[in-house]
Formats: sequence, structure tokens, C-alpha cells
Amino acid sequence: MAAQPYANYTTWVPLQAQPQTFTYQPAAAVHVPEPPLAVSEVPQYRRKTFRQKWLGGLKLTLRLFVFATFLVLLVNIGWLIKAQRTYGIVDRFGTIQRGDCEQVKKSNTLLHLLINILSTIILLASAAFMQAYSSPTRQEIDKAHRSGSWLHVGLLSFRNMRWISKRKTLVCLLLVLTSPPFHLL
Repeated sequence: MAAQPYANYTTWVPLQAQPQTFTYQPAAAVHVPEPPLAVSEVPQYRRKTFRQKWLGGLKLTLRLFVFATFLVLLVNIGWLIKAQRTYGIVDRFGTIQRGDCEQVKKSNTLLHLLINILSTIILLASAAFMQAYSSPTRQEIDKAHRSGSWLHVGLLSFRNMRWISKRKTLVCLLLVLTSPPFHLL
């Protein structure tokens, strides 16, 4: 009877003798996060400059929108105080300007243009903050992935509202409800 390969488990008989070549492929590097360092321990090349920390990317954009919205508020309050002191308020109606019809008509057009520009700035600021607030953090993304769901990153998405923190959801909903009246009225 012929010898069967692997018939006897104590000896090994190859079926065919073939030369085998192996190529070395290093295992994928596993990233282990480093513990946070104190500011004095962080190397100089890894420290963020004032410009990077406070005026970089999205932070700069949001700060500019906060400044612009504050500026709109100051313009509105200033204009209200000037009109009230100059002409007063009669029967809950205030007068902005009195004078020649052509001059008032020109001023009316310019004021409406200014109002539209300022309300558009407020609407853009609101949309920028909603987009920033509806973007999930790494932990929120991981939580959604564990439950088999996906999220939009960097987009204004109401789908993310289920997964982001309740505070961020509340801010986004308040901005959604308050932005159109500011823009339209």
C-alpha cells in the first residue's frame, strides 16, 4: 500500500516540492495616542502661535461673523437713538428723516440697501455657526459608527442632530428659528 500524505501525523510528507518565496511586509502601525503634555513640556515646533490658535481657519471666520453681527447691532441701536433724539417717537412711530421728497427717496433706497446688506451678513453668520455646530466631534462620530450609522462632517446637516450633543442641537434649532425673521423683517 502506498504511503498517504498526512496519514501518519507524526511525520510530514510533502505533496509536491515547490520553492516558496516570502516577502516581508511590516504590520500596520498601531497609533497609540500620547498623553497630553503640559504647555512647558510641548516642544517649541509643536506649539501653536497666537495667529494659529486664535485667527486660524474656521475660528477666524466665526470671530469675524461675531464682530459683524455685533457691528450690525451697534448700527441699529445707534440709528434708533439718533432718530429718537432728532425727531422723537409719536404714536409708536418714529421718523428717520424729514426733508425734500427727492432726498428722502434717495435716502430710502440707500437705507434699504444697507438694511439688506446687514441682514444678509446676519444670515450668513447664522448659517456659518449652524454649520460649525452641526459638525460632529470625533467622539460623536465614533458613537454613531458603533451603532451602524454615519454622519456628515463639515456640512450643515440636520441628520447629525440625533448624534451631536443636546446643547449643540439646541443652538442650531434656535438659529434656524431666529434667522429668517431677522433677514425678512
